[in-house]
Amino acid sequence: MISCINNAGMNIRSKALEVSDQEWNTIMDTNLKSTFMLSQEAGKVMKDQGRGGRIISITSIGGHVALRTGVVYAATKAALIQMTKVLALEWGQSNINVNAIGPWYFKTPLTEKVLADQEPM
Repeated sequence: MISCINNAGMNIRSKALEVSDQEWNTIMDTNLKSTFMLSQEAGKVMKDQGRGGRIISITSIGGHVALRTGVVYAATKAALIQMTKVLALEWGQSNINVNAIGPWYFKTPLTEKVLADQEPM
């Protein structure tokens, strides 16, 4: 059985009124488009082989609740959650299991400043 894990993700912490077209496209392409394109390719192979498979995408708590992590990031993660539901429904009949995991922040160099900020998220 084939498995696919989508774990690409990035953020540019711009306020909504300051998001540039380039920032929008970069975040959308990295977080959403790449996940869809990889899932689509994996889904084709899984369906063609007739043995099903598993696709897991890493989303974020930011796809469920409003956080001050950036509007584009939040939009991609919410879209990824919905995309996961649609793919699960569509591909389930081919025994392809599609799920998403939406964790809270992990302490990394990318999140260090956000986690240190005392204002509510």
